[in-house]
Amino acid sequence: MNQKLALIIFAFAFMVAIVAGFYSPEREAPAPAAAMREGLRKTREKNASKEAIPAPSPHSSASARNPASAPDPRTSEPPLTKKTYSGLNEEAFNRKYGDEISFSRDDTRVVRMNAIAGRSENLTANQRVSDFHSANASELIGRAREIFSDSRALLGISNDIQFLAPKSTPGDPSGHGQGQVVFQQAIDGVPIYPGGLVSVLIGPDGELRTLDSSVYPSIQVENVASIAVPLESEPVLFVTQSAPVTLLRRAYVIQNRGVQSVVDATTGAELLKLNRRIR
Repeated sequence: MNQKLALIIFAFAFMVAIVAGFYSPEREAPAPAAAMREGLRKTREKNASKEAIPAPSPHSSASARNPASAPDPRTSEPPLTKKTYSGLNEEAFNRKYGDEISFSRDDTRVVRMNAIAGRSENLTANQRVSDFHSANASELIGRAREIFSDSRALLGISNDIQFLAPKSTPGDPSGHGQGQVVFQQAIDGVPIYPGGLVSVLIGPDGELRTLDSSVYPSIQVENVASIAVPLESEPVLFVTQSAPVTLLRRAYVIQNRGVQSVVDATTGAELLKLNRRIR
């Protein structure tokens, strides 16, 4: 009996010890339900802020909203350079070189100036060159350069168009003749052929008599030189199309017993053949 009672008391004491252990004040109390809900809400908001995509600004450009539409700086072409022209307008040109000069145009460009019927005595002192000698090549070229420079805008010749050194045909040594100077259009020292010329005829008082232009204002080279350079030949840029853009091919001019041939510098094909023999 006493043994059974002792076992019952021991079992009861063991159960009390277990219950007391679960509710010990040293253990952390579980969070209230409201506190748990607030913690879950803050966690959801934090995760949402990490994943959210910001809305586009109303002031952003179309290219910013769509990167595929933005230009690629590696492939986009630079803006075209605006051509610049130097020289005088028609009124200023007449005032400097004479009112009797007439102008012939091809569209907006002057291609011919003509004062051949003008009389030198009608020119003012400022429109003449004192002590001018058309037989002197240096004086002739100097005056031609001045006229050419002043006429570039009228001729539609931009400042980036190149020319070879001018060639002159001096006038009569008596001082009463006319002299001529020719400017040949070129690219990096290679002349354009045929045409591409500005020819200036100057009278004995340094006055402009005529000016003729066959310059090409817009040019494009189509090929590169790849064949062996023929013997006794000169390189040229041969015109295959004159307008609206002048197309040029690198070529060689060959002179052989009075026969002039132009051969393509890439294919070797004959582009032109002229018989210049005297008959």
